Amino acid sequence: MRTNIVPGEGGGTRGHGDAGTRRHGDAETRQRGDTRKSPPYTSPRLRVPVSPRLWRLAALLLAALLMTVPVRPAAGQEDEAPPPGFEGATILSKPNAQVPLELEFQDEEGRAVRLGDYFQPGRPVLLGMIYFRCPALCGLTLSGEVRALERLSLVPGRDFEIVTVSFDPREGPELAAAQKAKYLAMLPKPEAAACWHFLSSPRAATARALGEAIGFGYKLDPKGEMYLHQAGIYVCTPDGRVSRVLRGIEFDPDVLRDSLVFASEGKIRRGLFGVALSCGLLHYDAASGKYTWAAVAAMRVTGILTLLILGAIIGTLIFSRAHAPRGNALSGRSASPGPNPDDHPDGQFGKTAGAAIQCVPTDHAAHGARRGNEVKKTG
Repeated sequence: MRTNIVPGEGGGTRGHGDAGTRRHGDAETRQRGDTRKSPPYTSPRLRVPVSPRLWRLAALLLAALLMTVPVRPAAGQEDEAPPPGFEGATILSKPNAQVPLELEFQDEEGRAVRLGDYFQPGRPVLLGMIYFRCPALCGLTLSGEVRALERLSLVPGRDFEIVTVSFDPREGPELAAAQKAKYLAMLPKPEAAACWHFLSSPRAATARALGEAIGFGYKLDPKGEMYLHQAGIYVCTPDGRVSRVLRGIEFDPDVLRDSLVFASEGKIRRGLFGVALSCGLLHYDAASGKYTWAAVAAMRVTGILTLLILGAIIGTLIFSRAHAPRGNALSGRSASPGPNPDDHPDGQFGKTAGAAIQCVPTDHAAHGARRGNEVKKTG
C-alpha cells in the first residue's frame, strides 16, 4: 500500500495517489452516496451502564420482601445487650435448661413445698420470677399474664399449672397470699385459684439457684432498696425443662397457647420450628391436637418465594449486562479506538481529529491506469 501525506484543510493532512485514482475513488463515492462516519472513540475504561429501571425494580422488590416478613410482639426476642447498669440482671435464653425441682419454698399458706410438686405428667408449667413489693415492672408482668390467661382457650389446672416465685428473701407467705388474692380477683376464671401458686423462701440462695438454672438474672440497686431485673415468663415442660421464654409484660394469647401445647409434648423451642412459631406461621388445631400451617402462612410463603425468584431473575439480568462485552452493550456497535480500514474498501477515510487521511492502495493505482488506457482505446 502506498500513502502520500500532504497538508490539508484546517492544518490537517491529506493522502493522495495519482490523479486517475483520485478521480475514480471520488466518482465511486459520489455514486453510492457514502456518508458513513467513523464510530465514536470509546475509552476502554468505560463502565457498562445498568438501566435505572432495573435498579428501581430491585429496590421495590427488596421493599416488598421486607413488608412480607411478619412482625410479632416482643414475646420471642433473642438475647440483647443489657442496658447500662443491668449487667447480671437480664434474661438469658437457655432452652432445655433443667429446672431444679428439688428446691424447697413456702407457698402462700406457709406450707413447705418442693418445686417439683407442681410439675405433673402432661401439664406444662408457666414459671415466673418476681418480687411482691416491686413498684412497677413485676406488677405489669402479672397484669399482662392475667390478660393473656383471660383470653386463653386452655383451662388452668387441667391443661397447665402456674408458679410465681419471689426472689426477695425478705418476703414471706403473707405478701404471697395478698398478691395471689389481688390477681385472682382480676382473672374471671375461678379454677385458677387451685393451680396458681405464689412461692417465697427466706433463704436467698434458693431463689438464686433457680434464677441461675433457667437464666433469670437480678440484683439489688446501689441503694439496696429495689431489685434490677427484666420481665418475662418461662414455659416449662412437664418434666421441668425450659421450653421457651416469653419476654416482656404483654403476652399474645395465641403464642402462649401454642407454646404451652408445644411444651406439653416435651418439646423445646428451637430451630426452624421456633422461628415459624414466633412468626405466626404455625397454628395449633384444637380439633386435631396438632400443629398446622396457618391460613395466612401459605400466602406469606408463596409471596416470599415469588419475590425471591423475581429477585434472582433481575439480579441475573443486572449481572449479565454489567459483564457483557462493551461492543454489545453500546447500541450494538463495536467500540474501537479508531476507524477500521475494512469498512472503507475504496481507501477513503472520514475526517477525524481535524485531519483528512486518505490511503490509496497500489492496486487501485494500477486499476486507474488500466481504466485510462481502455478509455483511450475506446475513443
